[in-house]
Amino acid sequence: MSEIIIATWMYSAPVDEVSLHHQVGASIGKQKVKNIYWRCCANLFRSAYITNPDAILYLFCNEMPPEIIDGQNFIELLASFGVEIKILENITRPPAGFYGAWSTQFIVLDVLAALNRLSSKEDSVLILDSDCLITKEFSSRFVDKLKKHKALLYTLDGAWETNNNGITNRELSDLSQSYQPAPVKQDVFYTGGEFICVMGSEIQSIVELGYSAFKQSLDKTIANENKFNEEAHLLSYVYAVKGYADYTGNEFIRRIWTDPFTRRTCYRDESDLLIWHLPAEKKTSMKSLYSLGDKANELMLDKKKFAQFVNVEISPLFWVKFSLRAMARMVVRLKRKVL
Repeated sequence: MSEIIIATWMYSAPVDEVSLHHQVGASIGKQKVKNIYWRCCANLFRSAYITNPDAILYLFCNEMPPEIIDGQNFIELLASFGVEIKILENITRPPAGFYGAWSTQFIVLDVLAALNRLSSKEDSVLILDSDCLITKEFSSRFVDKLKKHKALLYTLDGAWETNNNGITNRELSDLSQSYQPAPVKQDVFYTGGEFICVMGSEIQSIVELGYSAFKQSLDKTIANENKFNEEAHLLSYVYAVKGYADYTGNEFIRRIWTDPFTRRTCYRDESDLLIWHLPAEKKTSMKSLYSLGDKANELMLDKKKFAQFVNVEISPLFWVKFSLRAMARMVVRLKRKVL
């Protein structure tokens, strides 16, 4: 019998470790930063449990989560969703100076290796970034499309010169040809690492190619040559070697930027998506959602209220609050001028 497996991961860094993670900063070893990601994990699994109660849920970590976060028993909370916590004994990490950001992300190779042992060939396996939310039941269209293509890729649109973590799409294509085995196709498109979606039958070969590419990247670093800087570069190469079709996952997930003043990519079709990736909400609505406890269940089932809660839709109340804050700041500035 085939299953849907949904997994995410959390790397708990030593207190003094520094590695730039956009939206949260570089001090990833601080407990308050770790808690940002732990809360996201809980929100992801709650959304998975509500929408897909029969799915198998895994959280992969290098150490156990804290028992209590913000007054809630985190371990019991995950257990109530049916989440199995798996401890990874060995973590794939590049050496210091490899690249300035996302040095923890290669852990997905270890997660894939573990899932290769935990899944069957007919299973639908997803590894999602923890700041994702699942909005509906996995449809037969999703499962059938995955079986047809063997992997669904979330291909990020962008011109050839668009820079993705230090490498443009043009450079990614050229660089991929310097790895062994080289991809058959010349154009290698950048695939978002927040969505790894494959049949269980594909995992072993992906793992083998991934570890080999990581080793080659380390060798290129020693030789002072260009290499894949992060896991999405590496996986984009692996997918190209495997010959998977680009853009096959784009109808199911989108990286949604929600700030109405700086960057917003909400196009009023978000209700059609299976998964929302909300990187800008890590420290804001994701924290508020976690604090709701069981009240979040009802909220997640009300699609419009839920969309407004996480700022995918802007509610009238948002503008009222913003206007009041703007007026308050103006009053403070006027008082300072008078004084």
